Amino acid sequence: MYKKKINYAKSMSVHPLIADHPLYNSLFSSNLEKYDIVNDDLSSELTFIPTYYKNIPNNHSIIIEDYITLFFPQIHNGSNFEWDYKNCQWLNNYKFMFRNPNFKGVICHMKQTLESIQTIFNNDEIIKNKLYYLGLAYQSPIETIKKTNNEKIILTFTNSFGGTENNFPLRGGLEVIISFKNIIEKGYNNVFLNLLGDIKIDDSLNEWIKSCPFINILPYDEIIYDRKMYTDNTIHNILKDTDIFLIPACRIHSMSVVRALSYGNIVLGSDGWGFDEFLDEEFMCKGQYKSSYLEDGVLKEKYSLYLENPNFELCESIESKIINLIENPSNMDYIKQTNLSNSKIKFSKEKRDSEFESIIDKMIK
Repeated sequence: MYKKKINYAKSMSVHPLIADHPLYNSLFSSNLEKYDIVNDDLSSELTFIPTYYKNIPNNHSIIIEDYITLFFPQIHNGSNFEWDYKNCQWLNNYKFMFRNPNFKGVICHMKQTLESIQTIFNNDEIIKNKLYYLGLAYQSPIETIKKTNNEKIILTFTNSFGGTENNFPLRGGLEVIISFKNIIEKGYNNVFLNLLGDIKIDDSLNEWIKSCPFINILPYDEIIYDRKMYTDNTIHNILKDTDIFLIPACRIHSMSVVRALSYGNIVLGSDGWGFDEFLDEEFMCKGQYKSSYLEDGVLKEKYSLYLENPNFELCESIESKIINLIENPSNMDYIKQTNLSNSKIKFSKEKRDSEFESIIDKMIK
């Protein structure tokens, strides 16, 4: 059976690591009934461009994590809270390009991203009809949860699996360390913390981390495009052994959350933007609501790459939620089983592939 070619324009990515991001790799390793996915072939029926917009002559679409990448470098992650999109000099240009028949659409994996774009373009009907929501998928590699060992409960924090030290505070790393230190000092000697990625912290806490027998700092094990990374096998082994995955970040890091849930981990996020699409409120630590939020339907962010002072509201919330969990190991197992069972449905790759194929059908109709 002949299949039409669908092009993934990896070479048009801002950086090769973005093109190879698990979010995109998952999508473009789809097994589609009607289409073959190829790389960097502009003769294809339709071309997808990762992350940001480029106007090319043939039929094309973009896949984005958030609307900020559309307007980069005019706005940056973490500092767009003063951005007035109504007076953005690029907005009319984008409106013209997005209405062009050659432009087939935008795929968002966050509903709130789609809604932000609708608002920015004043709910233009032609553009609205080119916006598509496609949820994330992840094939869970396990069939049974790791039963909680009350004598050794494993927590894991990562500033991203290839993250630099500036990512550490953005993901709530400082508050995680302070919370964990408080828990240890309260006499809980059955909790252990995996730390992945570079750490940005003051000297006194850094010395405590190095001397703490309950903390395991994992070294990187590969370099990709000059970036220190962890192999998939390392990540697999870590998550398989994790009880509680900590990511109380300034805003959602969706693929990290989805992957952890798919291993049956208990995931503690934050009340920053986007977590409510993946986690119930009881698993969202309080204190990040001012760092990223919706304002009149548009994502606004107000944080710095150099967050050095601890957010004590966040610290208290993290500590409270961890203690509540580790004092109820049977409830932990119930949550783990629920996360694993739900993830196999919610993040089903087969379901996502079918939806992706349906979106492509509409784009090239």
